[in-house]
Amino acid sequence: MKVCLINNLYEPHTKGGAENIVKTLVENLITAKHEVILITTNPNLSLQSLQLSSQKKGLLTIYRFTPINLTSYYHLSRLPWFLRLIWHIFDMVNLHAYFKIKKILKKEHPDLIHFHNLKGLSYLLPRLATKLSVPTVFTPHDVQLINPSGLLYYNQFGKLKNNTILFFLYKEINIWLFKTINLIIAPSQFIINLYIQYGFFRNKKVIKLPNPTLASYPNIEKKKKQQDINFIFIGQLEKHKGILNLLTTFRTLAHQQAVLHIFGKGSLEKNIIQESKINNNIFFHGYLDHQKINDAFNIADFLIFPSLVSENSPGVIYESLNAQVPVIAANVGGVSELITSEYNGWLCSPNEIKMTLQKAIKLFKQSPNKYQIMRKNCVTTIKKYSIENYLIKIIDHYKKLI
Repeated sequence: MKVCLINNLYEPHTKGGAENIVKTLVENLITAKHEVILITTNPNLSLQSLQLSSQKKGLLTIYRFTPINLTSYYHLSRLPWFLRLIWHIFDMVNLHAYFKIKKILKKEHPDLIHFHNLKGLSYLLPRLATKLSVPTVFTPHDVQLINPSGLLYYNQFGKLKNNTILFFLYKEINIWLFKTINLIIAPSQFIINLYIQYGFFRNKKVIKLPNPTLASYPNIEKKKKQQDINFIFIGQLEKHKGILNLLTTFRTLAHQQAVLHIFGKGSLEKNIIQESKINNNIFFHGYLDHQKINDAFNIADFLIFPSLVSENSPGVIYESLNAQVPVIAANVGGVSELITSEYNGWLCSPNEIKMTLQKAIKLFKQSPNKYQIMRKNCVTTIKKYSIENYLIKIIDHYKKLI
């Protein structure tokens, strides 16, 4: 079977968990002896990057190019808001990307196309696939078809905020553009319900298939004893990820031997470096390549996931469970499908992170046996999401389409 995967980013250019999911899928499809065509962007805009480049290695062929626009998706955050608005308009119907990818598809003749994040390529691609009579699968990793930023904030009542006329028009256009998708495979029930609530995927087959993880399950007895309680944050250093609120919280927890280790990159990096200089319980380690993510979990007693926006099925939570590190998470989006309070972590509202951290500190200090049980429960949870089970199911769905 020849499978074409299309995602806006691929290593070494990554921003979030979707790129890691695509990489895992690529590698395991190849292991299963399927041919893979990967189409992605080149984030470095130049005259040369506007042209297609290809790299073939065994059963994998990677095509890269930069769609014509004000900048690439990878560097979009550098533009002021009014230029980002223009960028999004061009991006939705990017004809340069449409014809470049049409050329690839007519050359490669894939058996099916699996779309992932298309922001930064063109939302015309599902219609292109239909025109070429190629079966299609779509995996929504966030809410970019509802809001171009991919972010839906919660108000003080826990309700999603997204009610302007511009959002409405954007959403309605995307409902039409994605109407021809044959199969939707989503990692959380939350994201399925949200898209259906906003009018997407009517009369379509929609399947929940949680993201896969590469199981390792380190020996639970090897956890070293230490005086400090180490919390880690791994992710984008942006306001919507709740990192600023987290810094404020940890300023008040130094006397409780609570230490915060931050891994990531983003626009708030300078703020975090400054905080780490003036607070002796906050450490900034910079960006950590996905292959070295275990280095972060090796020092961790708990992962903190304090997001202020709706989340689908965050990859870092899968990674944390796999490393037997309990998770303290804001109860936003599909997070509750992975975390159960006092079983493999805690759920709380974004404004209750401090109170929940204090619960974790108390349990870690006073009930070490309960903490070890919580770590074992992480393994019990993650075993359900093995890459082997994921691959069997997704290949079965592929074969039913072709």
